[in-house]
Amino acid sequence: APEAQQIAEALAELGVEPLAEGAEDGVDAAEVPTTAFPLAPPPPMPASSGYEREGEAYNTDFPHPEPLADAPSTHQIPRVRPIDEEPVPAAPAEEATEVLSAIPAAPTVPATASSTAHEPKPTKETPERSGKLIDPTRPALLFGLVLFLFGAIWGPWMATRPVTDLDLGQSLRAGLNPDQNQSEPAPNLTTTPPPAPSVTPVISSVQVLSWNNDDGDHPDRAINMIDSNPSTSWSSRWFDNNQFRDETSVTIVVKLQQKATVSSVTLNMDPATSGGEIVVRNVTDPANPRGGTELASSALSPTTTIQLPEPVETDTIALQFRSMPKGQDGRNWAWISELTVQ
Repeated sequence: APEAQQIAEALAELGVEPLAEGAEDGVDAAEVPTTAFPLAPPPPMPASSGYEREGEAYNTDFPHPEPLADAPSTHQIPRVRPIDEEPVPAAPAEEATEVLSAIPAAPTVPATASSTAHEPKPTKETPERSGKLIDPTRPALLFGLVLFLFGAIWGPWMATRPVTDLDLGQSLRAGLNPDQNQSEPAPNLTTTPPPAPSVTPVISSVQVLSWNNDDGDHPDRAINMIDSNPSTSWSSRWFDNNQFRDETSVTIVVKLQQKATVSSVTLNMDPATSGGEIVVRNVTDPANPRGGTELASSALSPTTTIQLPEPVETDTIALQFRSMPKGQDGRNWAWISELTVQ
């Protein structure tokens, strides 16, 4: 009986039920010999989960997936079927909870002045925080309108404004006539050196060329004309024929110490002197003093100043008598006490 009871329990564990009484084969379950069911003792339950790589899962356990041969670890993670979540039905409108706006917190009074100094100042709320967006259309339209009004007022005012700047007027004319500006020669930008200071003429010597070169007109007294002594003088001979040719006339040659600018000549003569004619020449050839360039001519008087039409730079001049003046005795002759050059 104990063995039968063990067999029955072993069969029950294996899922085999013994035949009940009155079965079709007529065999009594109680009469089955125990040797017909050799049973091994039940194997011990493994301590592991049964997912070993080389082990077998017992059919008494829940079904297991096939183990992977190339798994990185010894144990395999069971594949779990995801659970389908059912959608949560929305609450009806009448049961929805009303969301109230946030109640602003009451301002707190700072305990001390030091805490107030360290508190951050409130900043102006940005459009993103306030939830309001700025439409750029209106500012752009206002800006364009301002520009249009400015151009409409400033443009006609500048167009009708008179040109008062001389340089601006010249630049406008130059822009209207570019061909004329190109044809005009460029102005000469070279600077003219300042003129050299004029040298005061100083007489170094005088020489008397007598009529027909015969030395009859006292050439030895010529020095008296430049000795700065009015009491001494030079005089020529007197002539009945008072017309002389330039080649043979009485001539006084005046030499300067150096080249100087000569603008006038002064003769101090006899107080009764009148008439006659004297010519001033610029001597360019010392060998022919009577043939120099004629600069001026004048009649004679007690004080005769001959002004040249233009100053001349020279170192020698000649005073040539074309006709002699009349002296105190009424004869035709010349009498000079002083001669100066300016």
